[in-house]
Order: sequence, then C-alpha cells, then structure tokens
Amino acid sequence: MWDKVAPTCNHAIGTRYPSKDDNIGLHCDKDKTWVPGTGFTVLKLGATRPFLITDLENNVVAKFKPNAGDVIYFTGGEN
Repeated sequence: MWDKVAPTCNHAIGTRYPSKDDNIGLHCDKDKTWVPGTGFTVLKLGATRPFLITDLENNVVAKFKPNAGDVIYFTGGEN
C-alpha cells in the first residue's frame, strides 16, 4: 500500500524548540543534494511554534502551528 500513497522524498528535517520563544527565522533550506521531483519532510518536536511559508519577498503565503510530533510534507517546489 505505501508504494501507492507514500510521498517521495530524500530529505527529512527535525526541529525542536525548547520554548515558544525559540526560532530559526525565515530561511530557505539548501536543496543542492535533493533528488529532482522529490520533496522533504519536517518532524516538529518541542514547543508549538508558528510555521510560516513566505515567497521570495518574505510575504507570508501560509501560516500554521504544528504541535510536537506533527509531520509536515512539502513537495519539491515549496522551498
């Protein structure tokens, strides 16, 4: 079954914020080693933090608050 529904990715990112005040700020992940046509997975740990997605001019295009243990999958075009 997983070969039919599982996302294709070759990178996973884990983030753990000890408190709601911790963050790494807006950034783009380095995608030089990503396989074309794949995405990436983020595992959220620690405190609940806002997760923002912005365009290249830092305009927020999506905002949500994943909890510890949540997994987020992004297609390759979202970095």
